Amino acid sequence: MKKIFSVIAVLFVSGMLLAAQGVEEPKADETLVKVTGVTVSDDGTYRIEAVKNGENVIYNASAETTETEEGYPLSSIEEGDYILVRDNGMMTMSIPPQFPAASIRDASAAVEAGLIDPSTGVPAELPEITIAIGNVDPENSASTFNYSYGYLSMKALMLQNLYPRAGYFARGVIDASLIQEKTPLLEVDEMSSSLDSFITNVYGAGEPTDYGDVITTEEEILALPYPETLEDKFAYSYGYFTVLNLMYGGVEIIGPDFAAGVLAAIYDAEPLFTEEEMNAYLDKYISEMQAEYEAYLQELAESNKKEAEAYLEDNKAREGVIALDSGVQLEFILDDTTEGASPAADDTVNVNYTLTLMNGNVMDQGENVEFNLQSLIPGFTEAVMHMTVGDTVRAYIPPELGYGETGTPTIEPNSLLIFEITLNSIVPPAESAE
Repeated sequence: MKKIFSVIAVLFVSGMLLAAQGVEEPKADETLVKVTGVTVSDDGTYRIEAVKNGENVIYNASAETTETEEGYPLSSIEEGDYILVRDNGMMTMSIPPQFPAASIRDASAAVEAGLIDPSTGVPAELPEITIAIGNVDPENSASTFNYSYGYLSMKALMLQNLYPRAGYFARGVIDASLIQEKTPLLEVDEMSSSLDSFITNVYGAGEPTDYGDVITTEEEILALPYPETLEDKFAYSYGYFTVLNLMYGGVEIIGPDFAAGVLAAIYDAEPLFTEEEMNAYLDKYISEMQAEYEAYLQELAESNKKEAEAYLEDNKAREGVIALDSGVQLEFILDDTTEGASPAADDTVNVNYTLTLMNGNVMDQGENVEFNLQSLIPGFTEAVMHMTVGDTVRAYIPPELGYGETGTPTIEPNSLLIFEITLNSIVPPAESAE
């Protein structure tokens, strides 16, 4: 009992000392950081560079958006200060990551007096660990990208005090990279629910997270059983979806190399490259991907243009097809000339339409849709101007009068467009203005 009272007395005295130093005890949503630099932009935004849990971060603060203590305005913050920061949880994916600071309190005096531990929030030190997975090749841009992305993305999570179970995270990475060959440990729905549940009930509630057992080899990772705990399920799911999203973006994933970066970050092992080198590897790979994609689009555009020209050349010889000087070809399915009215280029029209490609895929359609002809692709406008109300026409539109060399997110560059159009009416100016 005496021991308990002694502890209580120490805690009470510590609290009094904190108050005497002018600092309240750190709150659950505050993080202690050490300031390494401060700059102020022309609009009054303070860019506060700091070290958080051993990693570089940047906090953006302003008099309008950041709460500060009386006697410690933003202008007082300087290099070497310890501050308690509360952010809104929103982090940029830049290196180093940036956070908007919701509040800042001075903690330097309390740290210097030994009342606040400057290492608070830093995970326990690990023994030196050697990562025995992956075969990262510095000359292979995909390999270095995978390692660097794995390392830097995990460091970004750790800066938010999130330490996923390393082994299961790596297993999710490897399984996703082999999606055509391996069945995942969890169904997609269970992965999604595990992510939501963990963020809400564990991370969002401020519960501590940890990296679990130290696992450093591919054999150990692949031998992991079905994840039973929410922490293990979350780690597996996060790793799986991280890689899956990259693959959908066209990134070549080398699972073991990616996992090596993840494990090096979370176990604080000596990385293969500096952060500056890793950022350069990311930029290099992305530039190469962009160049390859642009070359692919150029080749595709040339191929599609040749196919479109050949198609139109054959098509204009068919009976009933009218070839206009512009290159647009019309085939009247229903020619109703009773009204005799044709729209002008600046008219608004009501139409039914279906857009298909040469392969027969339907890309768009609509009924009783109103369009101002000035807002449409030139080929569609020209086709409608050759129609009268009640007509139905099939219009073959060459690439240069359609979506051209750029295409759209769903239509390839230099695609031939085939529209079936019914002109329902020409909308009177008064109605179209409404």
